[in-house]
Amino acid sequence: MSISSVSPDTVQRLQGNAQKSFEYWYLVRDYATSTPPRFSFQVSLSMRNAKVSEDAPARALIWAARFEGTTLLLLLCIAVPLKHLAHYPQLVSLLGPVHGVAFIIYATITLKTAAEHAWDTGLLLRVLFAALVPFGGFFTARFLQKNVYIKQQE
Repeated sequence: MSISSVSPDTVQRLQGNAQKSFEYWYLVRDYATSTPPRFSFQVSLSMRNAKVSEDAPARALIWAARFEGTTLLLLLCIAVPLKHLAHYPQLVSLLGPVHGVAFIIYATITLKTAAEHAWDTGLLLRVLFAALVPFGGFFTARFLQKNVYIKQQE
């Protein structure tokens, strides 16, 4: 297919897609480089006091917690037993890096959300520690979802 045989509609559509890609890139860049408000260093005794407004970082954290929890469970409940009992280490080699990336994404989104919502240090540490415990990501997602819902009702 030569360049002269491309229809003007196709060229216009491709130019529109390229423009959207640049717009998304600038949105991501601006979000990533924005200066979040400082969060306090008070330690709270319970997670019940924390409220999270419904916004993009909180929703992203809920999904990241679920994904991180799922990869941890797959790694611990399927891949590691297959490695040791069936001598099949390939699944650990596949799921290990996937879980590592999921954890890094979870930690990054957690820090961003904590900074934007002025979480105290105790809550931040509990949410980060929950990622190390099997099913902890699911408890974190449920906690955040419940507090988002409570905030909407107020």
